Amino acid sequence: MPGSIWEVKLLWLWHLLALLALVLFLKDLKLPDVFESDAFTPKPNKFSDTVAVGLWRGGLIHIAISSFVLLTVRWWDRAQVATLPTRLPSPRTRPISFWPTLGIILLTALFLRWPRMDDSFWGDEGQALRFFGYGKFTPLNGDNMQGPLKFEPVSWKHVVWDDQTGGNHYLFSIIDKLTLDAWRAFNGLPSNALSETVSRLPLLMVGLASIVACALFLSWLGRPGAGLFSALYLAIHPWHIRYSTEARGYVLMLFFFLLAIWALLHALRVGTWKAWILFALAELLSIYSWKIAILPFALINASLILWMLFSRKNGSLSARLSTITRLLIVNLTAGAVFVFLVMPCTLQSPRALQHITGKPMDQKWLDNSLCGILTGSRWHRDASDNPTEQPLSEAIASAPLRFGLGIASALALLSSGIWVLFRTRPEQGFMWCLVVVSAGLGMCLFKWVLHIEWLYWYSFFTILPLSVFAGLGLVSLVEHTTQLWHRAQTPFSKALAIAFSLFVLCAPVAAL
Repeated sequence: MPGSIWEVKLLWLWHLLALLALVLFLKDLKLPDVFESDAFTPKPNKFSDTVAVGLWRGGLIHIAISSFVLLTVRWWDRAQVATLPTRLPSPRTRPISFWPTLGIILLTALFLRWPRMDDSFWGDEGQALRFFGYGKFTPLNGDNMQGPLKFEPVSWKHVVWDDQTGGNHYLFSIIDKLTLDAWRAFNGLPSNALSETVSRLPLLMVGLASIVACALFLSWLGRPGAGLFSALYLAIHPWHIRYSTEARGYVLMLFFFLLAIWALLHALRVGTWKAWILFALAELLSIYSWKIAILPFALINASLILWMLFSRKNGSLSARLSTITRLLIVNLTAGAVFVFLVMPCTLQSPRALQHITGKPMDQKWLDNSLCGILTGSRWHRDASDNPTEQPLSEAIASAPLRFGLGIASALALLSSGIWVLFRTRPEQGFMWCLVVVSAGLGMCLFKWVLHIEWLYWYSFFTILPLSVFAGLGLVSLVEHTTQLWHRAQTPFSKALAIAFSLFVLCAPVAAL
């Protein structure tokens, strides 16, 4: 494959330079004489000690992985790999109305999001910015918060490696500090200046970019119409609106998650090292934006390995093993970097978990979680005096016909989209379904292993497969309507075609 040899050399050079740099770095790293896990200490270890031990352990793991990659290069540098067709059959070209329609969708998305930009920071936002992105005010005299205060900006060391609350969304913390520092420098403002809008601006841009990326991704697959509907789905989804305007890293995770899936399908189609490296980079950025994203990626990678092992129609066993090897090598590379970056944060997890509380994961929690995944809103009302809550159970009770039609339409679109993928590209259908399954895996992990609450917005990544299914489902229903009209000869078949057409016309509006 043209250019592959240089991509392999760059990958090999990365590991060689990382190995040498880490050996020199760890040789001079000063470690504490005594260090125990925070789970067994009455008070947390010194932050500097935690960072040093974390970088030491993460560096050793990176060295081990880089050594393995360098020692096995002769076995994983193969030219012949198995590839998969990833574009959907009979791909459609983009209509001339594609970009104007996408522009209208983006304007709609901006209109829905902009009024939230200057809202005051709420609990998680304020806590994260206080510890990881902005800083905090402390009393000059003891603990007297009513007296004179001084501002303590967050240092870069804390931005990157402090996770005392378990809520540091690393990539956002870095971007947020860079954004606020640049804004202050440009406007000549003091170090304690803060703007909610400026802090959230990168997230708004990424949120809009994810809408464009979704449309282009499905257009690349050969379904531009599905891409436009999926983009509209994201544009008005309550979760997407919220996390495009909230100072957390969820929408960053979603954007890079979509890019990773796109790069993965491209890598499976062309098989080049460049495509596999792009997949690993996007995967790393997604997980570094929000670490729980590791769950769907773990399932996707594991299922892909099994698919390539047992799907004989995708080339010889040697070629399929070569593809698996490339997948493993780029994942090991991304994993080595991730472990080195977050190991100091991971060492703080035991104490953070001890202070995390939540509601019982009971039937009410399950109802709200499942409803939240499908609709972006709760099923039950959490607080009777909260006017912003819009529980779906109350909405259905107030207008059962309208909301019943909406739910039926949404399920019809999703079912049709799932059927299209499993019929044409079953490996993609299985992959997207695993993203939804990974939310269930996370719920089980939190309930029975970590013993803390899985908040229903932790399933945020599930809106990607739902938007893809809905877009493909709508296109499929439109195509079936066209076929019914062509085949309609009798009065009954014409009446059936009219009824189905009316449903297809109403379904997207009712579902949205």
